[in-house]
Amino acid sequence: MSGRSTFVVGPWPFDALATLNTPLQTATMQLSLGYFLFDTAWSLHAETEGPLMLLHHTCSLAVLLTSLISGAYGAEVVACIAGAELTNPALQTRWFFLECGYPSASPWVILTEVLFSLTFIIVRLGFGTALLIAELQSPLPPLAMKAGAVLFHGLGLVWLVQIVLMWRRRLCPRAPSPDVRGHRPLANPPAAASVVVAPGSPSDPGHSVNGDRLSRRAGRRAESSPIR
Repeated sequence: MSGRSTFVVGPWPFDALATLNTPLQTATMQLSLGYFLFDTAWSLHAETEGPLMLLHHTCSLAVLLTSLISGAYGAEVVACIAGAELTNPALQTRWFFLECGYPSASPWVILTEVLFSLTFIIVRLGFGTALLIAELQSPLPPLAMKAGAVLFHGLGLVWLVQIVLMWRRRLCPRAPSPDVRGHRPLANPPAAASVVVAPGSPSDPGHSVNGDRLSRRAGRRAESSPIR
């Protein structure tokens, strides 16, 4: 709905900043508000999300409520929803692959990571940066809406750093750390030398243990024997 409202039906957000909401924009924001209310409540109950995602949800609820109550700013808010949700299919598909047992080195997992990274950079940093600049330069949106746009874009930059670190770990895995003497551990350390020890001798590791066990068993058999 957000994509249809932004890219098909219109109005184009760059030409309609701070204008009155259309019926399609209102319906899209109402559904989005219900989703964010449920997801925020579930995240707090199940403790499935960290502070960064909870901040994102709180900001989303504030912006949606502001637009619905005021009856304006729907063009930029719905465009922001459309851009954010375009990156979700690849991210959720990656999560399903991992939950189904696919290793992180699987080509399917890597493909979803590539798609997610590309859509994130193109949509959130390309389209999102252009929309942020237009929002800040326009005299029509109030300061609260501009602050929300800056906060959303800041969250996107934080997630961009996490994406870069993910690819750094994947493309440049760390070498094994050296031991305390500065030597790196061998890939296949030599097996310990075998020493032949006579069973039952004092050098036998199981000598004392086995002897104690045999003594206790013999004592129990003697106590339970009917012959005295």
